[in-house]
Amino acid sequence: SYMICSMLSHRVTPLRPTLSSLKVKENLASIENLRAKVKAKLLCNEQVIYEDSGEVLFKKDALSGIVIFQLSSQVAKDTYKKYIIELDLIPSMDEDSLVEYLTKYPNMTGLFAKMINQYVLKVSPTKDVKDIAHTIKHLRFNVLENLEFKNAQVTAGGINISEVKDTMESKYHTNLYFLGEVLDVDGICGGYNLHFAFASAYVAALDIINKESGK
Repeated sequence: SYMICSMLSHRVTPLRPTLSSLKVKENLASIENLRAKVKAKLLCNEQVIYEDSGEVLFKKDALSGIVIFQLSSQVAKDTYKKYIIELDLIPSMDEDSLVEYLTKYPNMTGLFAKMINQYVLKVSPTKDVKDIAHTIKHLRFNVLENLEFKNAQVTAGGINISEVKDTMESKYHTNLYFLGEVLDVDGICGGYNLHFAFASAYVAALDIINKESGK
C-alpha cells in the first residue's frame, strides 16, 4: 500500500517498528523470561527524554513489556541516535535506604529473583553496598535497535500528514482517503492507535456521505 501511495506522488516517511521490544547490547541470557516492576528511563547523551513505570520482561538479548514499548515509541522517532535504558529496580526505595537494607542483608534477601540478584552483583563495579545500591537504582542497557516488524504492535512513519486534508482525503487526488496506520501518526500504548484508526475512518466516512448527499 505504501508503494502505491508513492506511485501516486505522496511522500512516505521512513517506516519503522514501534511499540516493540528493544534489542540491547548486554547478554541477558541468565535472566531470560524473568520480570521486574521498574521505573524506566530512556536517555540520549545523558539526558532523560522519556520515563515511565511498569513491568519489564527480560529476554536473552532484549528488553520487553509495556513500559519498554512506551520507550520504543521515542526510539522510533530517530533511530540514528544512541540510546540507553536505565532501570530503577526498586522505585519505592531511595538509594540511601537501599544502602541501609543491603548493609543488613548483603545477599539482597527478598529483593529479587535469585538470578536477578546474581546479575546485579555481576554488573556492579564492586561488591561494596553503595555500588550495588547504585546499580539497582541505575541498571543500564545500551539499545541496539527495535526488533523486527513482526514483533511490533505499530508501524511508525507513513503518508506525511501535510499531504492530507482534515477530512483524510488526499490533497493530490480526489476521493482518495488515507486512514489509521498508513498515515505518519503513531501513539504510545493505551488504545491511542486504535482510537485514531476509528476516528480517521469516521471522519472520512462523514466526508464521503456529505459528498454523496450533495450530488
